[in-house]
Amino acid sequence: MTTVIRDKARKKGLRLTKNVKGKRVDKTDKALKKEIEKLNDGSFKNKIRETKKTIKMCKGVLNVLTKYKTPIMIRSTNKGTVFTKPQTIFEMPKKPPPPPPKKPSAALMNQIKANMKRRGLKKKANKTSITTVA
Repeated sequence: MTTVIRDKARKKGLRLTKNVKGKRVDKTDKALKKEIEKLNDGSFKNKIRETKKTIKMCKGVLNVLTKYKTPIMIRSTNKGTVFTKPQTIFEMPKKPPPPPPKKPSAALMNQIKANMKRRGLKKKANKTSITTVA
């Protein structure tokens, strides 16, 4: 009879062991029976369903805020429970803003200076601009 209770608990997805003083110990048949009865209770199932919905919603909100995907749990009968790696989402870097347009007066001054430098007039202009105090 004990194997029947344990099989039911396994099918329901319940844990068959508990931690006592840091060591794993098998749960008693009485404790397993109580847990199975709790699961069969309709209101308890509703609470579980609502809790799962809230957890799922919270994960969705966290995904949006952190921009990282949480590990997705995949159930398979042969291999047990498998977790996938979280995938990161990379954002494309923004383009730098275009350089501000140059002031026309500054551009004109630069052209004049370049022209004077090319003709060699800069040195002559400096010599003639020296004034003496009388």
